[in-house]
Amino acid sequence: MLRALSTALCLLTAPAAHALCEGPLMSDSFSPEQSASLEAAIAATPYNQGIYWQATRGPDQISIIGTVHIYDPRLEAISDRLTPVIAAADILLVEADAAEQAEMQSAMATDTSLFLITEGPTLIDLLPPDKWQTLATAATDRGVPPFMIAKMQPWFAMLTLAIPPCAMAEMAQGRMGLDHMLMTTAEMSDVPTQSLEPWNTAFDLLSQGTMDDQLDMLMVSLGQDGAQAMLLNETLEAYFAQEVARIWEVSRIASTMTDVPAEEGLAAYAELEELLLNNRNRNWMPHIAQAAQDHDDIVIAVGAAHLIGEQGILSLLAAEGWTLTRIE
Repeated sequence: MLRALSTALCLLTAPAAHALCEGPLMSDSFSPEQSASLEAAIAATPYNQGIYWQATRGPDQISIIGTVHIYDPRLEAISDRLTPVIAAADILLVEADAAEQAEMQSAMATDTSLFLITEGPTLIDLLPPDKWQTLATAATDRGVPPFMIAKMQPWFAMLTLAIPPCAMAEMAQGRMGLDHMLMTTAEMSDVPTQSLEPWNTAFDLLSQGTMDDQLDMLMVSLGQDGAQAMLLNETLEAYFAQEVARIWEVSRIASTMTDVPAEEGLAAYAELEELLLNNRNRNWMPHIAQAAQDHDDIVIAVGAAHLIGEQGILSLLAAEGWTLTRIE
């Protein structure tokens, strides 16, 4: 199930990758009842549409851009239109800037215990035989040898398999999403970039809990492998339609379409939503406030899912007296 969430968070491939993954959307498989529930949930979500907003308070201005972390050729035009916004800014705030990403890569290279099982039984021994075989097949389909996936901590195995096979080959070429495009623009325009959190924040959140907890989540997620391409298609199509809440709520319903009871899937999804979105959003607000105190024109570029909802950045800014305007 976390793999479904990871795909939603790509709000988790080159032009050919998008073409290879073309096909049905996840919502195409929903029952009439699920479709009605989806539309009701979207309608009830604050700031459910829009990927570009401006917040003003007195002389201060913040531009808020919802990004996707994976590549799609349609992002090029969006990046071009946002170039003047980035170039005129005093600072660009992102989830992880180049320095934090470099530190993450260095840490992973020097301390494999951050993401690998370095002692004791591996996933081959920890998973039931049928689940291990499913995991090994999913890894092989993505070009990851089974012996390698067996050594991964369960949460890292889930992230490794977050992108469907149809997108893996092109993703390996290194094309990046909108946040990286905007960071490149900022660098070319001599606009400083600053991280909203340390690189290990997501690592710490995803790896918390016991090994049994992580294994339970891994086994739930293995039931969704065939849905990954549909979820990726849904993410991209909804993003370019600026229907951000649709991405999130489709993934929420998908969490009930596994071999575990629906209430367990929804509870797990709500827990991950609190950890990976709401909690991080709240933790970012003091950094945004400090940037607003130090600068007059700020740009925030973060995954689009961070914008929506009662605990989204837009709602949190509004609660602090900022006036929000959606920019088409």
